[in-house]
Amino acid sequence: MPLDIILLIIRIVVALILYAFLGTVLIYVLRDIRTTSQRMDESQRVSGRLIVTEHKEITIDSGQVYPLKRLTTLGRGPTNTIVLQDSFASIYHAQIVYRSGQWWIEDQHSHNGTSLNDIPLTEAVVLSSEDVITIGHTKLLVELD
Repeated sequence: MPLDIILLIIRIVVALILYAFLGTVLIYVLRDIRTTSQRMDESQRVSGRLIVTEHKEITIDSGQVYPLKRLTTLGRGPTNTIVLQDSFASIYHAQIVYRSGQWWIEDQHSHNGTSLNDIPLTEAVVLSSEDVITIGHTKLLVELD
């Protein structure tokens, strides 16, 4: 076999070994990034939930649990995070937002208003565990971790 062909074969083999090595390193780096990202998400995850304690219409069961997201919207509209089948709830009634390390609730200029512990909301207010939100005929207990 001529020397040129032998050198070409050696170059191809070395290139394949190099690409295999770089591919292996890339796979390990991507796995590490994914694992680190999941750990960061878990450490930054905040949790809370709303529990229906009272409702005068039959479509919602007392005790139903709704998990809170960083932005949770409440109302009758189908695009809300929590859809309330309550004829006294507005389409976009209220929103709960996690900001500055606290949960805040704000009425969205609803027709019948939103109450927190039987006090009507006029501005954004910080939520605490065991607070009760009233929207129409629905009462929701706040549980925060």
